[in-house]
Amino acid sequence: MTDGEVQQLLTEHNRVRSAVGVGPVIWSPDLAAYSQEWADYLADNQCHIKHRPAEGRWQGLYGENLFTGTAGFYDVGDGVRAWESEKQFFKGGAVTLANVQQVGHYTQLVWRGTTQIGCGKAECGGRIILVCNYAPAGNVVDEAPY
Repeated sequence: MTDGEVQQLLTEHNRVRSAVGVGPVIWSPDLAAYSQEWADYLADNQCHIKHRPAEGRWQGLYGENLFTGTAGFYDVGDGVRAWESEKQFFKGGAVTLANVQQVGHYTQLVWRGTTQIGCGKAECGGRIILVCNYAPAGNVVDEAPY
């Protein structure tokens, strides 16, 4: 991840958060290393895009958003904008089991309690894989993001 990409990710995340009155996030080198490890793992495993599992060696400890797109056409900012596009489906209120699949990337972006992000990027099969992790994690069922 270049310094420019880090800045782009922070700018895009904080733009989306500001639009709903939520405070900014800061970059966490530890979360970035954690995210990079998973991005590399996905790239090394036939580009199969999946979230970290709930347990085991690769257990997910934070909130997580994933994006993939054609390398050279999409950049890290496109990942954030793709997650933001779910806003059109968010009707406000709490995250529920019924709506989290449709709006979960967006609600993680704007989760009020999240204060740190870190992201990693890998290339595989002509695509980029973007992994962003969030601490504290959002998308707590029956709680509203903001």
